[in-house]
Amino acid sequence: MMATRRRWCLSTFILVLLLLQSTTGFSPSGRTTTTNGSNSKSISSDSLNNNRLLPRPDRFELAQSAAQERMASSTSKAAIALPVTDTDMNKLEIPKPPSMANDLPLIQLALAGSIATFFADLSIHPIDCIKTIQQSDQGHNLNMLQAARYLYKQDGIHSFFHGFFTYAIADAGAGALKFGVWETWKRQWNDVTQGEPPVWFVATGAALAFLVSSVVIVPGEFLKQQLQVSYYSGFWEAVQGVAFSEDGSFHVSGLFTGYDGVLFRDIPYTVLELGMYDNFKRTMDRVKKPTDVDKNKQDIFVLDQLLCAAATGVVAAFATTPMDVIKTKLMVDDYSSFLECLMITVKNNGPEVLYSGMVARIAWIVPFTVLYLPVYDMLKRLLWGRHVDHLEKNSPPY
Repeated sequence: MMATRRRWCLSTFILVLLLLQSTTGFSPSGRTTTTNGSNSKSISSDSLNNNRLLPRPDRFELAQSAAQERMASSTSKAAIALPVTDTDMNKLEIPKPPSMANDLPLIQLALAGSIATFFADLSIHPIDCIKTIQQSDQGHNLNMLQAARYLYKQDGIHSFFHGFFTYAIADAGAGALKFGVWETWKRQWNDVTQGEPPVWFVATGAALAFLVSSVVIVPGEFLKQQLQVSYYSGFWEAVQGVAFSEDGSFHVSGLFTGYDGVLFRDIPYTVLELGMYDNFKRTMDRVKKPTDVDKNKQDIFVLDQLLCAAATGVVAAFATTPMDVIKTKLMVDDYSSFLECLMITVKNNGPEVLYSGMVARIAWIVPFTVLYLPVYDMLKRLLWGRHVDHLEKNSPPY
């Protein structure tokens, strides 16, 4: 009787093992394979030993796998005849990989935008000075070389850096506001769906980002161009000249001269800049999308980012040059409105004058976008890496 009972128990135990292996992937070798339809993943408990050698998203995937493995292992030890179901797995609190789009603090994104903008301004300000001279009434017939000579005769090499610190500080602050609003806007879409946002959503977010930043960039732009054409010799003299009346009263509206011109130029420019750059990167990412065999996410390379930024700069600079010409004339010449300036300029000089300084503008915008957009992405990746390290150090052990 006892021998019969032992043989029955042994047969039952073997049958349960076979059943468990077919339903949960349990095997005596200590490995667990979870099967879902035709897709399967094999996970080893020692796979986390080398997780520091893998990219950060993979560390979180391994942490998820380890948690699932321990759940299956403990379940099989406690009650080996009970298979681990999907419901059991869903009850586990498995950490989600961090998302650079949604989890990075906005203050850090704003700081990255500020630093990237300042760095780009520092690199190409002399070309901006040449462009301003070409677009003003005093130099609209000059080419780039003639405008450069004109500047050099004014104050030597210093002429190519007139207004730099005024504009760079204002532009850095505006960059912080612009990218802070832009990233916040994109998160609204990412919270709803992971798909690509429609054109209207991108355009609205880019326009809103510029409108917020315009309260800082317009005074900086105006004072910069007043200094570039040598109307004033220094920052404080320029502020006194444009914002203070003869009786000494302060008028903030003086700092916003040409505001309508900046809006007509920079809202389309910002929509093109931010929208096209993101779309170019997504297109490049799809072209380089890994195959189904290689499931590791492949980031687009720095060279790809530079190409995307350069293409963005060329299109945006060319498309907005006419608005930039009128904006410059509003700020450095005597016109009262955007429409009046446009009509008088075209009447006196022909429509071709709207592309004065186009080569200089492209030569300024393309290096600017090639510098500050990829630098902004690079700073985001660095900050994201630190953010993930912080999460790993402060998260419970898996």
